[in-house]
Amino acid sequence: MMIAGLMHFIKPKMYFPFIPDFFPEYTIVYLSGIVEFVLGLSVFYKPTRQFGNSGILLLMIVFLPLHFIDMFLDQPAIGSRMLALMRFPAQLLLIWIAWFMNCKESNSGEYDH
Repeated sequence: MMIAGLMHFIKPKMYFPFIPDFFPEYTIVYLSGIVEFVLGLSVFYKPTRQFGNSGILLLMIVFLPLHFIDMFLDQPAIGSRMLALMRFPAQLLLIWIAWFMNCKESNSGEYDH
């Protein structure tokens, strides 16, 4: 997640096709990059891990409709129809991993006394 967040600053134009025309592209790309980086960083620090896991799960769910729509566009934002078709199940896998980590973290302190 941290690398994905950094990529928003290294290659911001790569994300422009995913952003509706009425939004300021650089602002959205940089803000989402900050969010992704902070969420990724937060999972390494125990007191913020639950926040990070929950945030990553929410972010993956929020982005899911974009990847679904992208599969049906003549010119998918991700570059090609094949990539769009691969990206959607990959996003589902990422959601499952984030959900699993979120559940694992929320249950980890259950028996701490």
